[in-house]
Amino acid sequence: MFCESCGSQLVEGSNFCTSCGSRVGEVQQSTQMNNQAQAYPLNYQANSQPLSVGQFLGMILLLVIPLVNIILLFVWGFGDGVNINKKNFARAHLILIGILIGLWIVFGVIIGGLLAGALYGY
Repeated sequence: MFCESCGSQLVEGSNFCTSCGSRVGEVQQSTQMNNQAQAYPLNYQANSQPLSVGQFLGMILLLVIPLVNIILLFVWGFGDGVNINKKNFARAHLILIGILIGLWIVFGVIIGGLLAGALYGY
């Protein structure tokens, strides 16, 4: 193991460098913290916190309001600085809405065709 300040070799388990006198534990700890900060920026760390029950209830209550719900889903799903849990929830909700609209159109066409055939077939 080597000193981060001067580069001289350290005695195993020592807290201070025998050459320059700098504290070894602080340097290693600050280097480790810098590496973690680079790997996980503060923005990501703050946005990855789990949502509370109250936040989930608030989200669901906001999604009951017509037209506001679609706008909020797009803002939460594709906006910057949004909690990752809220972002995933919004994207999953948008996908589910798309699937349901597609099924609604398919079944509407089938039922409309059956009704048109029944009415005009006689």
